[in-house]
Amino acid sequence: MVYIYIFGFLALLIVFQVGVALWEKRMTWPYSALEENPQFLDPTNYAPLQIAEAVNIGFQFLGWAKDRKGPLYRLCYAFLVSPERDSIVIIGVGTVMSMRLSGIWIHTPDINGRNSYYSTNDDKAVEIDISGQWKNHLAKLRQFPDLWNAHREWIRRKRVQARGFPAGAEFETFRTVRVDHYQNMAARDLVRFLDPEREYWRYTIGGAVKIAVYSYAIGMARALTAGRFPKTG
Repeated sequence: MVYIYIFGFLALLIVFQVGVALWEKRMTWPYSALEENPQFLDPTNYAPLQIAEAVNIGFQFLGWAKDRKGPLYRLCYAFLVSPERDSIVIIGVGTVMSMRLSGIWIHTPDINGRNSYYSTNDDKAVEIDISGQWKNHLAKLRQFPDLWNAHREWIRRKRVQARGFPAGAEFETFRTVRVDHYQNMAARDLVRFLDPEREYWRYTIGGAVKIAVYSYAIGMARALTAGRFPKTG
């Protein structure tokens, strides 16, 4: 009888997550145009320290973008490009509904234009991709050089041939990577666009079920193992 209650509770959680996935409106490109300075102050000083560490090992700072998803998202993102110009780094700081967030994403798109590999150092920064084309790697490392080294080792093991980010077009190239990704997901009936410009999208029923089940399974496994398993998804 206890197991029935447990499975029933888990089923309710997944149904709730399916409902949220169907209801939530998301953006293909959530970043504003790049600016020299962030629009919100970072009282933790997290971003400036991480930027300094990245620049110290050869990264180029590109600028700051604000989150465009609405007034509840008081987030700013610093964009940098790697010395080899094969990876884009995003350092995000700020609050969502008064909940403070800070994290790093390192993106390395594959040369084939569809697969992309990204590392992050925070559970809350993981974006599960049900298409299987955006691979995520969780490495809870607070210092940027450590995270960068872990990311490089990961994509080396994966034998990734990087697409590259041309000088002066890094931001637009990354935008193209994201737009192409969601267009491909729509072609596979995992998401549907809500406007002719394809700026906003929601999961389809099939996509919502997949993201709910997969996110719950990955989240539970990482919570129970303190992020040790699975490291990638």
